[in-house]
This record gives sequence, structure tokens and C-alpha cells, in this order.
Amino acid sequence: ATQQEVDAQGERLANAQSKLTVHTDELSSQAQRLDGLTAQVKQGDETLQASITDLARVTAESDRVTAQRVSGLEVRADDSEAKIQALEEIIEDDGGITAGRFDSITAELDLQRGQDDDNASATIEGALSGDERDRESRKAFGSIRTEQKVILTEQQAQAQRITDMSVKFEAKDATTQARISSVEKVTSDADSALSQRIDNMTADYKDGDAKTNASIKALEQSSASADEALSLRQDQLVAKLSTTTAELAANITQEESARVTADEAISKRVTEVVAQFSGELEESNARIAAEELARTTQDEALAQQIRTVDAEFKAADTALTASLSESSKALADADKALGERISTIDVKVGENTASITELQRVVISNEESLSQRQDKMESEFDVGAISQVEGALAGDERDRENRKARGVILQQQSTLANLQEAQARTVEQLTAEFGAANADLKAQITNEQLVRSTADEALSQRISVVDAEFKAADKATNAAVADEVRARSDADSALAERLSTMDAELKGVDQDLSASIDEVSRVSTAASKSIAEQLSQVKATAESAGNAAAGAQASADDAKQGVTQNTAAINSETKARADADSVLASQVQQVTADYKSADSQLQGQITTESKARADADSAIGDQINTVSAVANGKNKTWRQSTAPSAGMGTGDLWFDSSNNNRPYRYSGTAWVATDDPRVASTAATVQTHSQAISDLMNGAQAMWTAKASAGQITAGIGIIAKSDGTSQIALSASQVFVFNPNSPNKTAPLFAIDSGQVVIAEAIIRKATIQILKSEKITADYVKAGVSLSAPFISGAVIDMGNSYMSGGAAGFGKGGPYGGWSWTWHTIIYADGSIHTNRLNADGGNIKNMTVRNCTIEQDCVVKGTVYADRIVGDVYVARDYACITHSKQVGPIIVCTIKVNQPVGFARTLTIPALAGLVGCSVTASGGGSAPISNSNTTTMQVTVLMDGVVVKTLTATASAYATSNPSSGPVTNVSEVGTIIGDITIPANREPSITIRIQRIRGDGWVRSDPSQHGRVVMFKQGGSLS
Repeated sequence: ATQQEVDAQGERLANAQSKLTVHTDELSSQAQRLDGLTAQVKQGDETLQASITDLARVTAESDRVTAQRVSGLEVRADDSEAKIQALEEIIEDDGGITAGRFDSITAELDLQRGQDDDNASATIEGALSGDERDRESRKAFGSIRTEQKVILTEQQAQAQRITDMSVKFEAKDATTQARISSVEKVTSDADSALSQRIDNMTADYKDGDAKTNASIKALEQSSASADEALSLRQDQLVAKLSTTTAELAANITQEESARVTADEAISKRVTEVVAQFSGELEESNARIAAEELARTTQDEALAQQIRTVDAEFKAADTALTASLSESSKALADADKALGERISTIDVKVGENTASITELQRVVISNEESLSQRQDKMESEFDVGAISQVEGALAGDERDRENRKARGVILQQQSTLANLQEAQARTVEQLTAEFGAANADLKAQITNEQLVRSTADEALSQRISVVDAEFKAADKATNAAVADEVRARSDADSALAERLSTMDAELKGVDQDLSASIDEVSRVSTAASKSIAEQLSQVKATAESAGNAAAGAQASADDAKQGVTQNTAAINSETKARADADSVLASQVQQVTADYKSADSQLQGQITTESKARADADSAIGDQINTVSAVANGKNKTWRQSTAPSAGMGTGDLWFDSSNNNRPYRYSGTAWVATDDPRVASTAATVQTHSQAISDLMNGAQAMWTAKASAGQITAGIGIIAKSDGTSQIALSASQVFVFNPNSPNKTAPLFAIDSGQVVIAEAIIRKATIQILKSEKITADYVKAGVSLSAPFISGAVIDMGNSYMSGGAAGFGKGGPYGGWSWTWHTIIYADGSIHTNRLNADGGNIKNMTVRNCTIEQDCVVKGTVYADRIVGDVYVARDYACITHSKQVGPIIVCTIKVNQPVGFARTLTIPALAGLVGCSVTASGGGSAPISNSNTTTMQVTVLMDGVVVKTLTATASAYATSNPSSGPVTNVSEVGTIIGDITIPANREPSITIRIQRIRGDGWVRSDPSQHGRVVMFKQGGSLS
């Protein structure tokens, strides 16, 4: 149907049509319908049109069937239009089925300024509102497109939907656009299934040189197969802004996935947040990233998280960055479990940096457990051009130099426990460094602590070091303090120890100075002794190079003469020791001063040695004091066959190679043999020695000595006093003189020793023993001499021979036994009545009669010809007890009929004899039947008897019951029952066992039964093996 009108108002058209078509042939058939509607109006230059079109078609072919429908709606007004289109289709063929649908909606609008009155009105309104954009041309566009499809084949099923939404607006100064697109897809086949969705959202704005953009992208996917299952999600958010002077961007990206296979399961999430700014002179970035992972397999489980935060700023003359990262991990497998966390903070401004790093770890396995922690803090500062400006304003030349400063703190902590030990340890280190143009300075403190325990010992230890250092071009100094403390203890000993060191050092162009103090303190105890000791050294040295200019002008030897080395030292050693037998205390102190130059050396020394010792028998105190001073030149050593004649100096040494290298010393005028006491020497020594001894056997003794040496010449005196009444004074000298200071002639000696002879002017001697006496006259009241003593008879005597003693007709031998006599104890005593008491009797032969013996051990065979009477014999040779079976009704079994418990294990094998304790096996039989002849019948049943020792089979045997029955026709049916038991016999009980014996029975053949009751009883006998019968 169509109608059209044309008049002054314009042209108007309306049209409606419908067309039906059918078609068939030898291979196909088709039916189709087409519908259309149209309306149109024209007024001047403007045309408005609207239309609707529908097409429907179905087709059938030999191998394919199709159904289609297409529809469209359209409206148009000059440059503006809108459309809606749709396509629906289903196709089925040998390959499968496809069903799909496509939809499209579009609209477009184009507005021109002054196009019509409405636009003119809009322009006026825009002008009144002051909005210039409303008076410009505009374009607008929008669309929605959707595609849907389902596909089925023999191999796969698939469904998919695609959607796209888009709008755009264009004005004179700006353009904006927005779009959303989506793809959804599901797939399934014989091996796998997949679900997927992709979304994309964007928004754009552009105005001259300015531009902004925002977008969101997302992916979601799930898949499953025989070997794997996966879920995945990805998201991305982006925002951007761009101008002529700057660019800004912000991003958020995230990915999540979960995956399972035959071997593992994994979950993972990754996130990143980014913000960026970029200008003409500056640039800055900020970023946050995070990653999370969880994974499990047959062998292990893992959880991990990583997080990073970054910030950065850059300008023309500087750059600043800050970063924070953290990682956490947890792991567990068949062997161990692990927990770990790592954290780092870094900040940087130009060349200046600061950082903090932390590590935490815990590990546990079947063998050990470990915990660790480590922290590090570090700062570094580099002064550059800015300090130059400030230094110039301040007038400080030092501030215009480059400087670097650095500080570090490092800490470590750990604990460990395993099958061998338990341990805890800490380490701490502080460092400060400063470097300038003219010097470098460093200070450091280190502390370490350790505690450890094992199955054998326990240990505690602490080490501390404090160090300071200065270095310049012409000078360096260093100071250090170190301290170590240790304590150790085990089953046999305990030790405590402390070591301490202090050092100070200065090195310059013309001198080196150093000072040190070293101390060692130690105490220890062991199973047999205890020791306490202390060692110390205090030392100071100075070395001077002398006049360098003079050394440069003079010869090399002269230059060396300006070098001096001075050393002062104090050494001390103190020790105390005690054990079960003795105690000892000793102390040695030494004070030394040493001066060395190119041509001379002088040394002074004082040594004091003190010792005290005591044991069960004696005590001793000893002290030695030595004072020495030595002055030597710089000596030379000659080795030749003739005496040197030139270049000698006092104290030089010559070895005469022609006379067995006999040594000579130059006195300044001549070569003198060193074994000559006249050899020149500049060494002098004074030594004193004090000693006190106390001995239980030998009494007490005190000694004092003094000795003076000069070169090879020595003089000394010694004094000894003993508790037994003796005392000694010993002199060592070539000459000895005794003077009386009150005598008119003070120089006349009262007593003298000279050249080996003693000179006494006058003497009074009360008693003297002289081997060879040469005398002009001897005056004596009594003289007695004798060599031996003999007598024919000694009565009433006591004889003491140390380890034996005789008195009053009795005698004791061997001190220290259990028998007392004469205030001692003896191992053997023979009393005056003839009795002997001894605990040390050994006899290889003889006869014993009428004797009582207690606690006797017979090591070898013993034959007893008489009768042995014994109250008890351990390890009885025979034991017996009555047992009876437990009650069990008729059954197939197995059943436990009896249990026997063997007590008291012994060191030899025994035999256990078990009688008829095996229950009964039985069966029944019936004979019956017609006729005139007798009828007989029989039946048998067999049981198995099992003997178990602590659950282990040691013996099996069987028993069979047989029943017989005969029936005569006149007597009717006859039934007989038979039951039998069996004797178990002997089994062996091994040595050192006390087992439980169990007797078990069960039917193994026939249709009878097994049973038991107390009527099956008997005596069980156990006896020692080794006997026999004949």
C-alpha cells in the first residue's frame, strides 16, 4: 500500500509492503517473507524519513538447514540519523549447529550554527548566558553493537557475545569520546572448558593542546581440563592528562590467577599503582607494587608476598628518590619449614643516601631449628657546591672543601637448636666515617655475643672492639679497645676467661708513638685441679727519626745515628692452682726500660718472681728479685783466624776460627777471652731469692739468697734455716772479711777467707769433728770411738721396721688393714696366743677342716664327695604346677584353651613339659536304613593344636576323632559320638626369657567340632636342661 501527497506544505510519502516467496527443487526448499514500512516528509531543503524493514527466510537442503531473520529501523533528518539493525540466524549441517544474533543501534547528530530558527534561538540564549561554545557547530555520535553466537560441533560447544558501546561529541573547541566494549566467550570440548570475558572502557577529552584520557581494561578467564584448572583476572585502570607544559599519568594494574594441575596448586596476585608527572623542568614518579603467591605441591607448600613503594623527583639540578620494599615468604616441605621476611628502605637526595635493611628468617627441619635476624642502617652525606657558598660567607676555608660522612649500624641475631647443640648469637657493629680533603676519620664499635650448649659442654662468649682512627697526609693516629669474655662448662671442667687489649698509636713524619695494655684473666676447674691465672703487659714505645735535614747532608751511617727507639714495659703473670694433692700460687713481675740509638743501647730491668706451694707433705714459699742494668754500644761480630786490628769498638765479639771458634771480647784496648773474668762488660745485675719450705716428713726450711753480678764477676750470699734445728749461711766470693766496727783497728779482720784459706785470729770451739787433725796440742776429758754394735742377748726390746712391728710376743705386718694394734692398723696380726687375723690369705695347697665359709665364690669345678645341704638354689632345677583348660562350647574355632606364664628369667635354657591341655576334637555319625542287611557308617574330624610363645608359633600338632555306627533294620537308627584329646609334650624355654605360652585349637577337616572344659587338666613341669635317661 502506497500513498503520496504533494502541496504547498511539501511532499509526504507513506509506503507499506509485504512479500511472501516459496521455492522447492529436487535438492532444497525455501520460504521467505519480506516486510517494509516507509514514511517521508520533504519541506524545502529539509527531508525527514523513517523506515522499518523485516526479512525472514528458512531454507532446507540435503545437508543443511538454515533459519534467518533480518530487521532494520532507520530515521533520518538531513545530517542526523538513527538506525537499529538486527540479524538472527540458525544453521544446522553435518558439522554442527550455529545460532547467532547481531544487533546494532547507531545515532548521529550534526548541528550547524544558524541552520534554523531553533538553532538561532539557541544561539541567542547562549549569548545571553555568556557561553560561547553553545554558538558553535556541534557533532554527536552514539552506537551500540551486540553480537551473540552459539556453535555446537561434534568436538566442541561454544557460546560468544560481543558488545560495543560508543559515544562521541565534537564541538568547536573540544572533542570528547567514550566507549565500552565487552567480549564474553564460553567453550567446552572433550578435553577442556573455558569461560572468558574481556571488558574495555575508555573516555577521552581533547581541547586544543590539552588532552585527557581514562581507560579501564579487564580480563576474566576460567578454564578446566583433565590436567589443569585455571582462573585468571586482569584489571588495568589508566588516567592521563597532557598539556603544553606538563604530562600526568596514573595507572592501576592488577592480575589475579588461581591454577591447579596434577602436580601443584598456585594462587597469585600482582598489583601495581603508578602516578607520574612530567614537566618542563621537573619530573616525579610514585609507584606501589605488590605480588602475592601461594603454591602447594606434593613436596612443598609456599606462600610469598613482595611489596614495593617508590617515589622519585627529578629537577634540573637535583634528584630525590625514596624506596620501600618488603618481601615475606613461608615455605614448608617434607624436610623443613621456613619463614622469611626482608624489608628495605632507601632514600637518596643527590649523592646523599640513607637506607635501612631488615632480614628475619626462621627455619625448622627434622634435624634443627634456626632463627635469624639482621638489621642494617646506613647514612651517607656528600657536601658539594652548597657548602662552598656557605663556607665563603662564613670565611671558613675548611667549609669550601668537599666532605663525605657515612654512618652504619649493623645488627645480627640468630638462634639455633639441633640434635647436637643449642646456640644463640648476636653481632652489633656501629661505624662512623668522615672524609675531608685533608684527613679521613673512622670510628667503629663491634660487639659479638654467643651462648651455646651441647651434650658435652656449655659456652658463653662476648667480644667487644672499640676503634677510632685518624689519617692525614703527614700523620695517622689509631686507638682501639678490645675485650673478650668467655665462660665454658662441661662434665669434667669449667673455664672462665677474659682477654682485654688497649692500643693507642701515633705515626708522624719524624716520630712513631705507641702505647698498649694487654690483660688475660683465666680461671678453670677440672676433675682433679683448679687454676686461676692472670697475665698483663703495659707497654709504651717511642721511635724518633732525628734531624732529617742533617741526615740528608751526611752519609748514610750518620743519618742513622739520629734514629732512637725507646721502650718501657711492665709484664705481670699471676697463677694459682689447686688439686687433690697440692696447691700452688706464683707471681712474676718484670719492669723493663730500653733505650736504643744508632750507636748505643741501654736497658734497665727489675724482675720479681714469687711462688708458694703446699701439698700433703710439705709447703714452700719462694721469691726471687733481680735488678739489672746493661749499657752496650752497637757491637760488631768478627769470625776469622786472626785478631781484627782496625774498626773495633768496645764490646765487639771475635770468634777465632783457627782455635775451635774460641770467643774473645774487645775491652777497648785488647782482645780478651770471654772465659777470663777480666772481660769488660757494662752489665750489672743484683738478684735476691727468698724461699720457705715446710715438709711433714722433713720439717720446715727457709732460705734467702742475694747475688750481685758485674760482667763475669759474681758475688752472693745464702741463708738457710730448717725446722730440724739446722741452719746454713753460704757465701760465694773470692774474698770474705768480717770486721768489728767497735775495734780500734777497724780494718783488721776478725775472720777472713782469701784464696781458699780461712784465717781466724782467735777461736773458741766447744765440739768439733775433724777427719784429719793436724794439731800441735790436743786437750780432751774423754775420747770415744766405735764402728759397730753387737750383743749376745737383747731382752725387753721393741723392734720397729716401718711396715712391721714386734712387741710383747705379738707381731703386725702390712699397715693399713682392718685389724688394730699399737696405734696402727694391720692387714695381718699374729697375737701372743697364737691366733692369726688376716685379710690377705693366699694358699696354693693344703687341707681345711672344720671351717665356716661366708660369701664364697668357687671360680672353678668343685667335687663334693659328701652330702650337700642347701636351703635354696637360685635357678631351680625343677618346678611343677597344675593347669586346667578354659570352658568353650562346641565350635569350629580357633579358641584359646589354656595360657601358661613362665616367671623369673635365668641364664640357661629350660624344658617345659605340657600334658593333655589341648581340649577335645569330636564328631558324630548315624547309621539307618531299610532292608534286611546291617548298615554301617563312619565320620572323622581333625583339629590343629598350635603352641605360641609370646605370640610366635613354636609347635603345631594334630589330633583326629573317628566315629563309627552300625544299624540293623530291626533296631532302627544308631548314632555314635567320639571325642579325643592329645598330649602337647616338650617345648624349650630359651635362656633369659619369661614368656607367656598360649595353646590354641581349631577344626581343620571334617564337620565335627572342637571344645574345652576344666576336665582337661594336668601338671605342667619345667626343669633345667642337661640331664638324660637310659
